[in-house]
Amino acid sequence: MSWQAYALISTFLYGLWGVFGKLAANHIGFKSLFVYDCLMFALGGLLVYWLNDFELETNPQGVIFSLLYGLTGMVATLFFILAISKGPVSVITAITAIYPVVTIAIALLFLNEVITLKQVAGAALAMLGVILMVI
Repeated sequence: MSWQAYALISTFLYGLWGVFGKLAANHIGFKSLFVYDCLMFALGGLLVYWLNDFELETNPQGVIFSLLYGLTGMVATLFFILAISKGPVSVITAITAIYPVVTIAIALLFLNEVITLKQVAGAALAMLGVILMVI
């Protein structure tokens, strides 16, 4: 399967994720929702580990960045849950969906990635779209 197909599937699932999160937040508190969310991630990781019969790689830098990846995702999810438990999921999801603008800026500054004018224009339009949705 191509990376584009994976991205489209991911986008659809993130859309469902936002809706399911709001539905859960309507019925249970954010702390319980967060615990159940983390449990599913842990179960998913264990399932991949057990079913694929591989050895975990132990490169120290890779492990540290993997743990930071998980930590930032977990904390971001907690704040997302807090937001949707208090506000409209349609607006909150739109705001958080422009996180790639942050990634682009960091990639430009720290990873020396080349950002094209077209990418800058796309990021600007994405931010404009969110502003229009929020005001």
